Amino acid sequence: MPVFFYYILSGENEDISESELKTLLEIYDENSTYSCRPMICLVSHVKDDAWVRVARRAANIREIGVVLHHRVVSDWSEVEDFAEETRSRGEGFEWIHVTQLKNLWGEVEFHRLVETLEKKTGLEARFKRSPPLRVIVSGNTIISGKTLFKPRSKMGYLKVFDRSIA
Repeated sequence: MPVFFYYILSGENEDISESELKTLLEIYDENSTYSCRPMICLVSHVKDDAWVRVARRAANIREIGVVLHHRVVSDWSEVEDFAEETRSRGEGFEWIHVTQLKNLWGEVEFHRLVETLEKKTGLEARFKRSPPLRVIVSGNTIISGKTLFKPRSKMGYLKVFDRSIA
């Protein structure tokens, strides 16, 4: 069974972030497969250390992690099934960190999702010092995972093609 990694892209310039990720994947892991959703890409690496190399070189990646499971949901019964599956895969975590990347869910629905995850997993959505179980919502896709890499300093916008040829 392949291992998937999630790459949260920089929201400041999503197109450049996605292009940078695709270029780095072609360099470091040419046989990897990926699919992108708004502000996040799921990648299946062939080489074990490819995500480390991408993390060292990427300037527009906000976070990299390993996917425990993901699902495309269309109604609340599927959200509750996802929460049940998350409980079995969330062992060893003390809290849950839920992030919505694109504001496609209303505020009421998002709070209902967080409450459902808290109730079904038994984890609170409150900060603790231990590493969290990450739940990322992008459109109608929900991903649970474990964070592997976060850049320490936020890099500003880099002008990739701002060089004079003269």
